[in-house]
Amino acid sequence: MAPGLPYTDNYGPSPPGTGTSTSSNARGRDDGSTATIHDHSNVDAQSPTDPNNSKTYSFVALPGNAVKKRPRRRYDEIERLYQCSWPDCTKAYGTLNHLNAHVTMQKHGSKRSPNEFKEMRKQWRKQKKEHE
Repeated sequence: MAPGLPYTDNYGPSPPGTGTSTSSNARGRDDGSTATIHDHSNVDAQSPTDPNNSKTYSFVALPGNAVKKRPRRRYDEIERLYQCSWPDCTKAYGTLNHLNAHVTMQKHGSKRSPNEFKEMRKQWRKQKKEHE
């Protein structure tokens, strides 16, 4: 919009209940441009203190409804099976997804596929069974 020209609304009046006013005010800025200010005071909304509003909201957690989350593995409990194959990179991760995030962010080659680790996972499961 060119500075100094009056504001014209090419779209006509807004539909009722949209919260925009048909009489927009244009205020000048320091840089010469104009900003359109809309009056939002005519929006139909019930006040939370309105006696006609019969809804009651409770945000307090009720006892007995809490879902017990499984605890996260601690740093020393993570079995780091997925090692980065980039030269001089010693990073290893507990999940292939985390390894691929590292590979992508550090530009350490292309993403690794699950097929690369298939045999390694099989051996790991076998060792775990024997250990138990």
